[in-house]
Amino acid sequence: METKAYMYVLECADGSLYTGYTTDVEKRLKTHNAGKGAKYTRARLPVKLLYQESYPDKPSAMSAEALFKKKSRQAKLNYIKKTVGLYSPTVFHLQNGDTVLVTPCLLRSQLDHTFFIFEEIALFCRCGNTRPRL
Repeated sequence: METKAYMYVLECADGSLYTGYTTDVEKRLKTHNAGKGAKYTRARLPVKLLYQESYPDKPSAMSAEALFKKKSRQAKLNYIKKTVGLYSPTVFHLQNGDTVLVTPCLLRSQLDHTFFIFEEIALFCRCGNTRPRL
């Protein structure tokens, strides 16, 4: 079984976009900003992560990257805006008075079915630093 992979989009210092794939987005971003990433980004530092999408394997991420690179700049930005808007964080107020902030994560199975899960970002509890389990 192959490692999970990501298609990512960076915004360069000059405002241009760069799309790539990796198995470790955080490490790859650091590599780009250290001037050791892609030749394109080296002359456009610093870069910041604008968007990332996870895939079950490297070939899927590479295919997504190739398709995304064919889009116009405006189509890329529209896609990101639409996708991020769909999966923006949501606050839930529980009956016991606790408040939970969650963000939905889009998962794709190898059969390309789409599933949604909620990933906990923060749990704010009336009882101080105690973090009850969901």
